[in-house]
Amino acid sequence: CTSDRHLVHQGTAGLAHWAAGAVKANAERQLELLRSAAALVKPGGLVVYCTCALAEQENDGLVAKFLKKNGSGFSLEPFAEGSSPMLQGADLTACGVLFLPDRTP
Repeated sequence: CTSDRHLVHQGTAGLAHWAAGAVKANAERQLELLRSAAALVKPGGLVVYCTCALAEQENDGLVAKFLKKNGSGFSLEPFAEGSSPMLQGADLTACGVLFLPDRTP
């Protein structure tokens, strides 16, 4: 992933090396990785998709694209708010959970 979450800690030095095209290129690479994982998992198995990116294209957007184009036989496992102490401070999204270091313990 683009690790754009880490830019917050790197400040202007990190921003100097970041490029908008990196998000698109990484999202394409990540979609291929997700497709490969889906092809390898046993029927009824579980694929966990996780990034350290903040970009929609690398997270919910990518999962939604995968499910639309290649997701037959796959579905999202929903998280219920308050169902786990691990979710304290996390944001539920359309396709999963977003953990931000400034809001999660």
